Amino acid sequence: VKSLETQLAELKNGADNLLYEINTLHETGQDDMVLEKADILHNKFNGSPQDVEAQKIVTDILNWRAEEAKKVEEEKERAAAEAAKSEQERLRELIRVKRVYIYDRNSVGKVDISIDFVNNSDKVIKYLTFSVIPINAVGDAVKDHDMYDSEKSFRATGPFEKNEGLEKGQYWD
Repeated sequence: VKSLETQLAELKNGADNLLYEINTLHETGQDDMVLEKADILHNKFNGSPQDVEAQKIVTDILNWRAEEAKKVEEEKERAAAEAAKSEQERLRELIRVKRVYIYDRNSVGKVDISIDFVNNSDKVIKYLTFSVIPINAVGDAVKDHDMYDSEKSFRATGPFEKNEGLEKGQYWD
């Protein structure tokens, strides 16, 4: 009889008790326990009004967690972009490009370029490589007739001490 009374009490009040526990746990921020209790409620009293209410709480918790994870990921991406930007800014300060000269086509139909720069770093630079991509009037990269590539690299040979560099002295085609 006691066993049957316990089972009857569980059937009568079990869903309400579980929902009460779920609400209490949710209010105190114990969301992992909420998810466990809601799973028990769902398995025992599937489709009951208490189950429906508990599943709404579960959905809210999962949505909140997803939103928090998204915020954390966005913050990581922002921090990484900021770090990369800071590194790029730092590197730009090491070599200061003062001016780039573009000259009309030369005798073989190519364009000459000259780059004025100064070494702002405390180190002696032995070699410096510039990579450039020519852009036409509408912003498209122009491809080389021979190589079918847009990006070209040019090497300046030093040594370049601090505050030294090139000025209108070296041309590349």
